[in-house]
Amino acid sequence: MALGGGIAAAALASSPIEAAATACLSPNPALEEGPFFVDEKLLRSDIRSGQPGTPLTLTINIQNQKSGVCAPLAGAYVDIWEANWDGKYSDKESEGTAGQNYLRGYQISDDNGQVTFTSLYPGWYAGRAVHIHLRVRTYSGSTVLDSFETQTFFDDSVTDTVFADAPYNTRGSRDTLNANDRVYASSTSSSLNVWSLKKTSAGYEGTLNLGVSLKTPPVAGPVITDDIKNAANGAIGVSPGTWTSIYGIHLAASTRLFSNSDIVNGALPTSLGGVSVKVNGKAAFVFYVSPTQINILSPSDTSLGSVGVTVTNSSGESALLAKLQPALPGLFTLSNYVRAVRPSDSVIVNGTGAPEGEYNSVAAARPGDDIELFGTGFGPVVNQPAAGSIFNGAFETVNKVTVTLDGISVPVLFAGLVGAGLYQINITVPSGLSAGDHVVVASVAGVQSLPTALLKTAS
Repeated sequence: MALGGGIAAAALASSPIEAAATACLSPNPALEEGPFFVDEKLLRSDIRSGQPGTPLTLTINIQNQKSGVCAPLAGAYVDIWEANWDGKYSDKESEGTAGQNYLRGYQISDDNGQVTFTSLYPGWYAGRAVHIHLRVRTYSGSTVLDSFETQTFFDDSVTDTVFADAPYNTRGSRDTLNANDRVYASSTSSSLNVWSLKKTSAGYEGTLNLGVSLKTPPVAGPVITDDIKNAANGAIGVSPGTWTSIYGIHLAASTRLFSNSDIVNGALPTSLGGVSVKVNGKAAFVFYVSPTQINILSPSDTSLGSVGVTVTNSSGESALLAKLQPALPGLFTLSNYVRAVRPSDSVIVNGTGAPEGEYNSVAAARPGDDIELFGTGFGPVVNQPAAGSIFNGAFETVNKVTVTLDGISVPVLFAGLVGAGLYQINITVPSGLSAGDHVVVASVAGVQSLPTALLKTAS
């Protein structure tokens, strides 16, 4: 069951899981930019450029704090720049490094407000503690809306350890610690700008949580731009308890995938990332949101015919009519091949043999194999679980499910609900079936899945 649930989840969305909202951070102090910034627009994560030194991976988590709301700052331009082991900055004539671009660059923060750089532990120069410069900018098109500049620091004891090794140990002892650095001492909250460091086999990992208050571009209201569709196969329409996709623009401010922390009273959430959806006036269960797509589990409903589907976020709402029907079967696929499980050895049959995480996979099923197909929209089941509930068990469909391969009926051993919106259909591959690709169609209550799913078989 867990393996089948993983197949369905991967098919519904490939987005990274976004962390749940956290409490507001203490605002980090803005400190002087310094004289060494060069706006070279070097969009890159690895900024080492062949310099020697102790490897340092830097992760910055940025939280924007506006109007009493604290949320990850997505889409911000984040620059860092630092001195090399010899205490020199790149691309500065005064440093004798004009034309070089080591240890500087920028990235754009993801939907979690995060950027990660591959860098080196910075060196020291006279009169300053060891530090890295940081700038965060927000844009509206090509126009800078707002900017935050600061400097970040390192635990002196860690710096002592790093500087005991080459190439840092060729330069003598540094003359300034954090406590007597003029920039560090200029703010009472400079300790918030000290990297949290973890030793690794290669060097160090540093993390900095950054609380800022920056202007961001206004968010337009949501607009549904396409038909409401079955999330497994794209069939147009909606059916109760079916995984369903909604497409448009400005649907959500960021990308968010449901996680276990979002479960409410044993059920999937009805709001995710500030986005909610109603089908025929009833709250749907939201699994995934992004600016251009939302995946929901449609609510229970006995109505039929044209119904409204409404997306609501903080900037407004958008509605579209969809045809509500008792069943709208669809099989989960990858590159048009069904993603089946062979229970005899827990192997995934996916048409290509491409790796599937921790599971073994093969391209083709064998004649005589019992395999499990997975889909959504196969209608009511016996002892129907509550809509959107997280449950263990298997509930057989009320209506008979049939399956054909290239139009030829195959034995269906079981068809039922095994997870929220997830149906499992067990079939036996006919022993006389020729090797190659075969069209798989599943039917229930007089409705067929689209003839777009394939099963590859071996001889």
